[in-house]
Amino acid sequence: MRAGIQAFVRAGALVALLLAATAGVFALLPLRADLTVLLPDQQSEDLAIMNQALRSGPAGRTVLIALEPGDGTATPERLATLSRAYKAALMDTGYYAQVINGSFALDAGALDPFRTFRYRLNPPLDPADYTAEGLSQKLEELLLELRGLGSPVIEDLMADDPTLRTLEVAQLWRDSGGPRKQNGVWIGQEGARAVLVALSEREGFDVAQQRAVVAALDDAKAAVEAEHGPIHLTTAGPPVITVKGRAAVNAETGRLLALSLPVVGAVLLLAFSRLSVVLAAAVPLIAGFGAGAAAVAGVFGSVHVTTLGFGATLVGVTVDYPLHLFAHTRPRYGPWATARRIWPALRLGVATTAIGFVPLVFSSFPGVAQLGLFTLVALVVAALVTRYALPWTAQPIELPPARRVWDWIAPWHHKSARLRWPALVLALACLALMSAKGDALWEADLRALSPTPQELKATDKALRADLAATNPRFLVAIQGGDAQQVLERGEALLPTLRSLREAGVLAGFDTLARYLPSRDRQTERLAALPAREVLEDRLAQATDGLPFEPGTFDPFVDDLTTAKQAGPVLPGDLQHTALRSRVANLLVDTQDGARGFAFIRGLRDPARLEQALAKTQVPGVRLLDLKAETEDLLRGYRTETLTWIGFGGLLAALALWIGLRRARPVVLVSGAVVVSVLVTAGVLVAAGTSITVFHLLGLMVVAGLGLDYAIFLREAAESERPGDAEKGEEGDIHGRDARRSVVICAITSTAVFAILAGAEFPMLAQLGTTVAVGAALSLLFGLIFTGRDGRRAGGVG
Repeated sequence: MRAGIQAFVRAGALVALLLAATAGVFALLPLRADLTVLLPDQQSEDLAIMNQALRSGPAGRTVLIALEPGDGTATPERLATLSRAYKAALMDTGYYAQVINGSFALDAGALDPFRTFRYRLNPPLDPADYTAEGLSQKLEELLLELRGLGSPVIEDLMADDPTLRTLEVAQLWRDSGGPRKQNGVWIGQEGARAVLVALSEREGFDVAQQRAVVAALDDAKAAVEAEHGPIHLTTAGPPVITVKGRAAVNAETGRLLALSLPVVGAVLLLAFSRLSVVLAAAVPLIAGFGAGAAAVAGVFGSVHVTTLGFGATLVGVTVDYPLHLFAHTRPRYGPWATARRIWPALRLGVATTAIGFVPLVFSSFPGVAQLGLFTLVALVVAALVTRYALPWTAQPIELPPARRVWDWIAPWHHKSARLRWPALVLALACLALMSAKGDALWEADLRALSPTPQELKATDKALRADLAATNPRFLVAIQGGDAQQVLERGEALLPTLRSLREAGVLAGFDTLARYLPSRDRQTERLAALPAREVLEDRLAQATDGLPFEPGTFDPFVDDLTTAKQAGPVLPGDLQHTALRSRVANLLVDTQDGARGFAFIRGLRDPARLEQALAKTQVPGVRLLDLKAETEDLLRGYRTETLTWIGFGGLLAALALWIGLRRARPVVLVSGAVVVSVLVTAGVLVAAGTSITVFHLLGLMVVAGLGLDYAIFLREAAESERPGDAEKGEEGDIHGRDARRSVVICAITSTAVFAILAGAEFPMLAQLGTTVAVGAALSLLFGLIFTGRDGRRAGGVG
């Protein structure tokens, strides 16, 4: 009794120490959930631009918002009231640079940036508006406006902008097409909720900063509810996905652990009848997981959730190491002696598996490199802890020996060797099935690699539909030596794009040249405006007979004269958020100049657009198909990962040869692994699964399990070599221990990964399904390929 308590306390102390250390690591761990980690370090220029836009552009800081009255009274008037109140409350939090709800705010603060640059921004100026006749007509219109509902704003503008040019500019810059409107605000497709878009001040995909950004959404909700009653708030977009994604990771991890740990515990209790063994089995797992996360954070500066998700699969792998130790421990051998005795086989399995992951560390895809480093460090640390720390927890107790019921496996183990040829035929059939699939074998959608839970994806998709903000597939890239050249080339494309829109080839487009003229175009327009003396004379004629006091429009003359003298405005001069966010989305700096984008909406005939662009003969212009780009990316991702996996397989085979030193054992152990992997992949494909990189990584885990099982099953078979008098009963017992440890490992791994297959995260579900099937098959083919050709081993009864 005392020994059992002492063993439990020792194991508990180690677990507590390691949990504290791991918690400390995770408290400081920068965690990311975006897809940019799946992009390669060495990228095509187009891919690099998209990567930059994802990491630091407005797209990564955009929040999509929907509001619904809590009492269900979604009248247009109530939605408009809630929308305006929420916009004001969210801006008051200080975390958002801009909140857009479709309303055109007619106040000085909202109009200031457009007022400052009104003579230099689009829409184009009409010189006729500044003739005596044109000014007279504009002043007549001004009088009508002064009698209308907008009179306070008009009164504020009239002195320096009697033509109301500011409103024209603001209308163009703030009109994004957008969703439908009612009562001056955006509403969803079904008219049941108000929708808004907000741009945060904080950098996208930074969890620490985005927590405050997302919390501000609830703060604004509380402020609105205090005045207008309960509302239902729905949010999406990269900041929300970053924060909720991490919370979902934590919740899903807790759920999976709550399901898998009792299963592992029950198996260990049935096998060893000691609570301390259950607790001690967690020691290598926690140590490996914490060390792997720390190594990745140290090398890459952050850890992606896909890396942690893959790391979670180590529950079903590293738990094998303590199982081997405990299963081989006998009364005549203490745990330290047992650790030394099984270390050569355990070391060979760990080394071979770990070496297989080494090449992944050098992948040009940071996501793959993180997975490789995490696994490499975690496996090695877990094995070393099993060898040099775990025996200390088991030393005070005596573990029960393997029951003779395990002997029933021995005859089947040896007889199953007759099934090697059928197993090889089955593997070849699976290989043929996969080959026949061709490109259809592989998943071509980058979103399949996303760690985002399906619920968040569905919410994001629904909000984008309500906001008419679905991601465009096509865009026109405009390369130039500098921003001005990009604007000039964009202006040259405008007539073609407008013509195609009128012809119904595309539904719309958005490009910077639509908002900001090039320097030369601005110079021409400013030159066409009248000089000060001319303008004063024309104003005098225009105001003759109108009820305006002399000198009323002196500020107008001053502003127009100042604009002519100031000259063109450049993209870098537009620092106000309302202007800067538009520019940042449509123009980026590159190493050799600048690049602009024309986002195409509702393109019906890509070939016709491409032909029309070619006819313009504007240099540096080409049509990008984002779907094709991502498919090329996935092909490169898959090809490189397969290359590194193949290289890792060769290194693992070399390590196996060094460890076993004879051709026959190497061929048989390798055969068990290869057949297990091929049949596992064949089962997935036969079930209609499209293979992703996570399935490939799952197959690497299957290979690791297969190596572990085959190495120990081979030792079991070798210990029962017929006619070897030196082995005798000791060999029989060792064979029984080895088979028991492998079967327990296989049951544990299959159960844990079967639970993982039900995960909400597609990545974890893909890994879980793959390894659950593979673990069971690895046991089966491990027995088949390591049995002694159907002969019954001596002493096995």
